[in-house]
Amino acid sequence: MIIDVHVHCGFMFFPIKASVSEDLIKAMDEFNIDVGIVSPIEGIFYASMDCNQKMYDSIKKFPDRLKGYIVVNPNYPMEAMEQLEKFSKIPQFIGVKVHPSWYNRPVDGPEFEPVFNKCEELDLPVLVHSYVIGDQEDQVSCPERIANVARRHGNPIIVAHMGGNSGRTCKVIKNIDNMYMDISSGRERASQLYVWELGRIDDAVKEIGADKILFGSDMPLLDPSICFGMMEDSNLSGEDREKIMWKNANRIFKLDKKVY
Repeated sequence: MIIDVHVHCGFMFFPIKASVSEDLIKAMDEFNIDVGIVSPIEGIFYASMDCNQKMYDSIKKFPDRLKGYIVVNPNYPMEAMEQLEKFSKIPQFIGVKVHPSWYNRPVDGPEFEPVFNKCEELDLPVLVHSYVIGDQEDQVSCPERIANVARRHGNPIIVAHMGGNSGRTCKVIKNIDNMYMDISSGRERASQLYVWELGRIDDAVKEIGADKILFGSDMPLLDPSICFGMMEDSNLSGEDREKIMWKNANRIFKLDKKVY
């Protein structure tokens, strides 16, 4: 069983192979991915108010394989609340995705707080984009800021991309019960952008335990083979591998998947 918690669907400003749900299913089959949790690209990069509906129209053909993140923009607070209320009632939507750097709002700031309050009320996990090295990149959603949010709320908060630098992120989240991270495009303790080092999965498991790590590929923006290679390179026990590949996501998103 494989559950990919970091998948995208829709139009992007550079060519990608899988822009509609049928393409995603084909790519998932190629990598034996059973379930993908998908966010609409248009809502992240283009402030599209109908992004969740457009994605639902596409993924509803595959209710067992494709689940949805509700994407909301805190710069449109009324619309954000309406989207959360509407799509949280649809069983296929099981979480929320936010991308603070693209909205130019600190994730722990006042603009985002109503969103996180509502997500906690609805008991929805939130996947937060985070990709930093030192004082570079997405400081508005650095792991420390995301930790501020997690401490104020009780629902699961997931740091995307291992926060960019997995060593930094592990130190932040290890003692926060409701904070997790996915492995999509994560580096270890690299000091340069886009330098990926081996061993980061093993190091993360040693520091925070496998229970706080989820498999995510960032497909179709990245080829899933990158993260499968990260897992293949690791020296995990069978149980820890299963936790990362599907059991943690199954628990956090309440998917009730079983392997017989």
